[in-house]
Amino acid sequence: MILLIVDDESHTRNGLMTSVDWKALGIDTVIQAPDGRAGLRAAVFQKPDIVLSDVRMPVMNGIDMMNRIRETLPDTVFVFMSGFSDKEYLKAAIRIGAVSYVEKPIDFREITEAVREAAARCLQIKKQNEAQLVNETVLSRRLARNLTIPHAKIDHTEDLCRSLRTYRSAITFLLQTDPRTELAADFLTETETVFQPVFNRFHIRQICAEKHPFLYVFHLFHRDMITERMIRNLSESMVPCLPQDSPCRMAFGQAVPSYKRLYESYSDAAALLQYTFFFPSKTVLYEEKKGIVSVPGGIVKNGRIPPVTEYEDRFRLAVSNGDEEQAAAVLASLYDFCNQRHSVLVNEVQALYNRFFSVLAEAGRQRQMVLQDTSDECFLFDELHQSLCAQTDSFFRIRVSAAQENAIVSMIQQYIRSHYSDPLLSTKEISDHICRSVSYTCTIFKNEKGQTLNQFLTEYRIDRAKELLRDPRNNISEVAASVGYNDSNYFSKVFRKSTGCSPSEYRERKHA
Repeated sequence: MILLIVDDESHTRNGLMTSVDWKALGIDTVIQAPDGRAGLRAAVFQKPDIVLSDVRMPVMNGIDMMNRIRETLPDTVFVFMSGFSDKEYLKAAIRIGAVSYVEKPIDFREITEAVREAAARCLQIKKQNEAQLVNETVLSRRLARNLTIPHAKIDHTEDLCRSLRTYRSAITFLLQTDPRTELAADFLTETETVFQPVFNRFHIRQICAEKHPFLYVFHLFHRDMITERMIRNLSESMVPCLPQDSPCRMAFGQAVPSYKRLYESYSDAAALLQYTFFFPSKTVLYEEKKGIVSVPGGIVKNGRIPPVTEYEDRFRLAVSNGDEEQAAAVLASLYDFCNQRHSVLVNEVQALYNRFFSVLAEAGRQRQMVLQDTSDECFLFDELHQSLCAQTDSFFRIRVSAAQENAIVSMIQQYIRSHYSDPLLSTKEISDHICRSVSYTCTIFKNEKGQTLNQFLTEYRIDRAKELLRDPRNNISEVAASVGYNDSNYFSKVFRKSTGCSPSEYRERKHA
């Protein structure tokens, strides 16, 4: 807290400065003034919480100073000091709100108790003001939401409603944030605070509320008519106040002559907000009779998307044929086509792009590809288009990679078929043959065939052994050596594990 001591006697001021433990009373700063006029000047600049003042002083007495200070600082608490002859002054001071008085000569214990009482009063006033502010904020938010609804119940006897009648024009401004961006819990209050200097500069009053999650409504009021030029200047001043790392979309409705018709301005802004999908983040749109105007920007003609099956068919064919260049050309044409029709409904564009995502998803499923669809996460049109382009690039990249991997797997299988009888055949030898690392060779084979390289080699050797065992002229040792096993006992164990019977039992069953 800040305490201002006003007294024309310097020894009184100095004695108070040095003889009272102000910190213990919650006083952080103590300032002085030698008379009422100097005290008034100090109060204007320092804004004290408590004024400890003499009653009778030259130039301006304490009562007059108190009245003047209260004009700008109504919550400042006063404690007066006086001699016995100043009783009438003190009665007047108490009538107009002084908390206490201390008689001279000063007893510093009395001063301490009086200031402690004043400090408690300051805290009480502060709590009352905070509670009042919270209540006013709740009422203001409720009114801001109600003004977006036609024929909503509004109590016109409220002070807030009565004060809004004095404004000649009003307009609604909508701010939509990206759902993917984590905002501060008090984002609306913070935004209201950073916008306030801008509104003050334009002599605009505002009330605001969160209409829906990520959608904030600001109703602006002006004593004169709100003009197109004012909207442009407002927009250019408001945009830099917003967080740089938070994408958002913004729109103004049309100005209306009364706060009772703000739902019309809100409806205009809500419809226009849809079109911000096609513009870069932090572009502000508003509507004139001649069309949609961006800030900065030009006029955009109205239009709807006609049937575009031709684009979809060309894209499907390019994807099917593996023609990446043609697919990119179709997407470029699609972007130009949609981007020239900013007033088309957003859900129409999203539905159109979703069909292209579906084409990729279907082609991916046919080739057992896993593609992540990010279309629902897009906040702006450019994001949606870039997401589709990235998905298309990913599809062709995986497609080419899969084709290369299939060729490599075929080479591995062919090499095994040609060299399975070699007892020394190993994954290292196979990897060297295809000029790949052992890790890559084993991984790509497992991903493609669903079994390890050693499992495939063993399975192939056992299949060849079965064919040889059908001929009774081939003894088991010869069969084992023929399929890459130097140890016939080990061969028998591997054979039993794979087939459930020994080589001799297998032969007997085939000739039974």
